[in-house]
Amino acid sequence: MGDYGNIDQAVEKAKIIQQDLLREEQYGGNNYNLGEIDGTAGGMTSIAPLAIFTAFTVPCFLR
Repeated sequence: MGDYGNIDQAVEKAKIIQQDLLREEQYGGNNYNLGEIDGTAGGMTSIAPLAIFTAFTVPCFLR
């Protein structure tokens, strides 16, 4: 299944992508920082509601 073969690989990939997207010198200030992804179930659960809310509402404001 490639980079997302298991949950640990998926979390590690998410951490790498988050760090990359927060590089403002590369992408500018068009990003959202929902907090550090620590890889624990509790950490992922704590940021999930805000992540889901952001995914559904932010595109509405960009039109």
